[in-house]
Amino acid sequence: HTPFGHAGERYLDELLFSHAGIHFSHNIHSVRVLDRIFPYNISLQTLNGIASHDGEFELSEYRPVTLDSFVQFDYQIDECYEDKANVKKLVPCTLEGCVVRISDIIAYIGKDRQDAEKAKLLSSDNAFENGSIGKINAIMINNLIVNIIENSYGKPYIKLDEEHFEALAKAKKDNYELIYFNDAVKKDFDDKIKPMMHDLYEKLLRDLKENNTESPIFTHHIAFVNSVHYKREIPYAQYEPNLIVTDYIASMTDDYFIDLYSYLFPDGKYKIEYKGYFD
Repeated sequence: HTPFGHAGERYLDELLFSHAGIHFSHNIHSVRVLDRIFPYNISLQTLNGIASHDGEFELSEYRPVTLDSFVQFDYQIDECYEDKANVKKLVPCTLEGCVVRISDIIAYIGKDRQDAEKAKLLSSDNAFENGSIGKINAIMINNLIVNIIENSYGKPYIKLDEEHFEALAKAKKDNYELIYFNDAVKKDFDDKIKPMMHDLYEKLLRDLKENNTESPIFTHHIAFVNSVHYKREIPYAQYEPNLIVTDYIASMTDDYFIDLYSYLFPDGKYKIEYKGYFD
């Protein structure tokens, strides 16, 4: 994921599209990392599982769809760069991929509530309904996994029953309304993180095009990629500049992003303080 999760992904997508006319999606980018930046020679089925892992598109039933070749897979990936709506059409070609996809939403649906409570954004005691899957992370994980096993064991698909699927969809909707699109969070992100990412993107792109080898995009990013020796179709530094900038920003943690902004813009107007792990 990009720094600042799905909001950061949305901002980076807007920047990449405005400059290069292609879209950014974290799952498609994961394929790029493992197939282009570091070409590990991963199997078709594994790359497909990575590309289609996104639990944002929840279903009550996941059935694998046959994928015949890398040619077909590459075409699907290219379609996602051209139109982000095509990401929703990706389907795992294996049962293992289906397990990963349903596991993705199980992993974050309750954990995000834990994080929101830790950040004192809300309290799960009174913010969420206690539906059939519960409202506490550990309970939600248990109830969803048990239901999936009960409805999927020995079957050629992965399935939730209707009651649990509706509760899962409701829990996700509540998370969006109460956490992700919370007015305080959205305002902070739109007023600070979005312009910071814009400034970073433009600065790094300019440094790259001007061959400013002292810039962190050379010293921290390109040097690291080149230190890991893989046979690429073309040298990494010759990739489309906007893709290199996007690769770099997408690799950042939240705190690295904040530190890099402070380093490149010491007098910048945007200031974010984060608490260290031992503060």
